[in-house]
Amino acid sequence: MKRTITAAAGLAAVVATFAAAPASADAAKDATLTWKISECAFTSCASLTTAQNSSGPVSKTADGWQFTGGSGDYDPATGATSLAFTGSVTIGNTAMGGYSITFRDPEVSVDAAGNGSLAADLVYKTSAASPESTVPDVRLVDLPSVPDATSWTVTPPWEGVGTPGTPAPVDGKQFAQPLIDALPASLRGWFWATGTTGSNLTKNPAPVAVSLTAVPAAQGPQVTIEGADGLTANSTATVTVRGTGFDPGKKTPAVQGLYVIFGPDPAVAGYDNPDVFGGAVYLPTAPDAQGNFTTEVTVKGRYTDGTGRTWDGSKETLGISTWAAHSHAISDWDTFTPISFAAAAKSTSKTTASLADSTIRKGKRAVLKVKVRSQATIKGKVQVKRKGKVVASKRIKAADKGKVKIRLPKQKVGKHTFKVVYRGNDAIERSSDRVVLRVRR
Repeated sequence: MKRTITAAAGLAAVVATFAAAPASADAAKDATLTWKISECAFTSCASLTTAQNSSGPVSKTADGWQFTGGSGDYDPATGATSLAFTGSVTIGNTAMGGYSITFRDPEVSVDAAGNGSLAADLVYKTSAASPESTVPDVRLVDLPSVPDATSWTVTPPWEGVGTPGTPAPVDGKQFAQPLIDALPASLRGWFWATGTTGSNLTKNPAPVAVSLTAVPAAQGPQVTIEGADGLTANSTATVTVRGTGFDPGKKTPAVQGLYVIFGPDPAVAGYDNPDVFGGAVYLPTAPDAQGNFTTEVTVKGRYTDGTGRTWDGSKETLGISTWAAHSHAISDWDTFTPISFAAAAKSTSKTTASLADSTIRKGKRAVLKVKVRSQATIKGKVQVKRKGKVVASKRIKAADKGKVKIRLPKQKVGKHTFKVVYRGNDAIERSSDRVVLRVRR
């Protein structure tokens, strides 16, 4: 939509500070700002600008100093724009007076009527020996009639900006008044006309060129999760869940609030399959009139559901889902936001095996005592091997506290070596020990 500019929409309405994001704005990224400041500052007064340089993501091109990597907001409906850049440009003369003027971290602001401004932090020194002074957020130039587009070039006003008829600026020719006010008298000559010949002919502000890439704002309900960074499959954490864009106008008589659920994606697991989920919060009055909600949910990297199935977030997709309570009468509030769970580092284990009797008579069965130690709860299988073949096994349960007895099969007369292996599990590494049994007649 092309904006209409009214006579009442004057540049005086544009503030020098970074504008708030316009309503319904797209994100703006990869923005560039190209500006010479003036032809005098850029080229024609080169003999006076021995301190000319830049820092940060700024390069000097034929068209001016170019700032890159800017970001902010852009409203495609009105052209309202807010952009911030990093980096700086310095002009001055270290040979004559030792002064410098730096424009740092510029910002471009444009309102819905097309009234814009270019501002920056102003840093200056009046001489090599003087201290550095900083004035934040100084409006440098105004930008009238900015097109509602993602790429534009606008020439700032010059004549009549100041008060005509005064000794300086001549004919009111100057940059924006806040810049003049922020500078000491000795440095103002760069930014206003002190005569009608020589360098005064190239002091006028150069055109300001801006381009950006607009990234459309997300539509519909959105969920963000705080406190879910760095989780593993062994983690249990309470996360903060914030929802926006949940249109309360979609509510019907059958809708009685909102569910916020932890577990698999309900679009796959089923909205009518509550046993598979690992945690739930019911918000009877959510969303609020603005379509928002905030709550806390407990999440686990690994859990066993109501059907006995174990879910592992390092191997399967788990996250936070939302949907309308109680009957899922509408789908407008359906969301699923995955949470990343890294594979958990396994706890080490130590297996100690011993025989109740290390020497037995032929025809008897030896009793093997096994103890497994670990910082994690011991669960899993213990196997007894002879010459690589499993001859006995037994499962250790959590209630066994790492201890189990295994009766070995009968053996022939002689010496027998058994390898006792605790096979570990998803949380515990395997370990083993050896025992020697002697069987006599």
